[in-house]
Amino acid sequence: RESLRQKFIDADVGISGANVAIAETGTIVLVTNDGNADLTTTLPPVHIALFGFDKLVATLEDAVAVLRMLPRSGTGQVMTSYVNWITGPSRSADIEQSLTIGVHGPREMHCVILDNGRAEMLEDPIFRDALTCIRCGACSNACPPFMAVGGHQFGHIYNGPIGLVLTPFHHGIDKADLPNTLCPQCNACQDICPVDIPLPRQILEHRRKGRKSLRKRVLTAVWQRPGLADSLLRAGAPFSGLVAGAPRLARVPYRDRAPVSRGDGGEALTIFASCMVDRMLPEAAVALRQIADTAGYTVGFPKHQWCCGLIAANAGDFSGAARLNAGLISSLGDSKGLIVTPSASCFGAFTIDAPDWGAPAHESLSSRFRDSTRFTLGLLTDRPELVRTGGPSPKVAYHDSCQSLRQLGLKAQPRRLLGLAGYEVVDIPDIANCCGFGGTFSLDWPRVADRLAEWKLDAIAKTGCTIVASDNPGCLIHIATAARRRGIDLRVAHVLELVAERLATKGR
Repeated sequence: RESLRQKFIDADVGISGANVAIAETGTIVLVTNDGNADLTTTLPPVHIALFGFDKLVATLEDAVAVLRMLPRSGTGQVMTSYVNWITGPSRSADIEQSLTIGVHGPREMHCVILDNGRAEMLEDPIFRDALTCIRCGACSNACPPFMAVGGHQFGHIYNGPIGLVLTPFHHGIDKADLPNTLCPQCNACQDICPVDIPLPRQILEHRRKGRKSLRKRVLTAVWQRPGLADSLLRAGAPFSGLVAGAPRLARVPYRDRAPVSRGDGGEALTIFASCMVDRMLPEAAVALRQIADTAGYTVGFPKHQWCCGLIAANAGDFSGAARLNAGLISSLGDSKGLIVTPSASCFGAFTIDAPDWGAPAHESLSSRFRDSTRFTLGLLTDRPELVRTGGPSPKVAYHDSCQSLRQLGLKAQPRRLLGLAGYEVVDIPDIANCCGFGGTFSLDWPRVADRLAEWKLDAIAKTGCTIVASDNPGCLIHIATAARRRGIDLRVAHVLELVAERLATKGR
């Protein structure tokens, strides 16, 4: 106060922004917790309010609606400490009084309304929702990488998830290329946003248009050539376990283990393993096969299947993702019955995300797709005799993968499934929730991904469990790798593996 007060008194101009600007009255509204806006807008003789046209609302009632959302979403307060409602400059009587006491007061008020790329956003159906942002900062508070690296790394001028969306319009897409890669597409920002801005999709659109790292370009180029990818993965599998702290490739992929369907009269079911399960977590597909066999299904596995396209899309290569998706559609064209996948994120990608990439529509296949959690839960609900009853109930810490929880709404279902199989499920007290995998995010930012994994392991340790389960292969592989690096004796298993171990009879 001793340092700043005289500066406010001596200033010729006070410049403020506006949280809300009301069209019907010309009022600007400022929301603060420190009170400096009072001095800035009342002591200097000229007040300039500078704000984007996205801050405009029609009526006083609209402004009140924003004021109800803003403090709750930003800081958890019912209301903020200071709300300034300013409609024009001070009246002449107020000016005379202020001159008497030696304080000048605002004799002029000027509102400068900015476009700076906002009109372009308004015309774009993907980005126009970003103009409804009330600048509460909730998306930053909920963003796992933002927690790990802080604001100066995560953005340009505007930081946080909303900053990744706004920066290309305000400052150019090149200014957002690097921080844009910090988004793991966990959907936490949209989940917490009080006005439900589709930030993950908007960030991904900028990533599509922006510069890709060399690692991403190489990965997507290889992944779009299944024959080349197969050769490289088989060649690297025996050596992957020799690299400390690196994910491990399966020496025998699931496609080499999958038996040929005998077609012996049971209801047909097709397994889509996903490229990660096939090459890094084949135990999940084996467990799915055992469960389906025990339930009497005739199980098929088209061996030309490869990738749904999610890896390429996450890297910003939508055209490559569409080609991969088209290849998967072709490989599943002759499949029979339900198509069940142990990869929840791939289920979401195929049934929800693929149209955004320009992938060909295939309603007949999408309608047959099932995620393995809901499929198996339905089985055990209808036929509880499929699993053994009695005996001890091992404790399992359950990790909610970001896509399963936020995109597919799978929270109670995996817990009920494990409960039906005889396990006691313990929730993980995790501040960030995300394990740090994030697809290509962990390639670009391995140290940030490792930090999130460390937080996850610390949270798992608080549960006292020695088993952690999830339905997302990427999460399981990332957590298992981090546990090995720390020398922790922790079993990391797909939900299906745990269910298969409790089957009353072995599959055929």
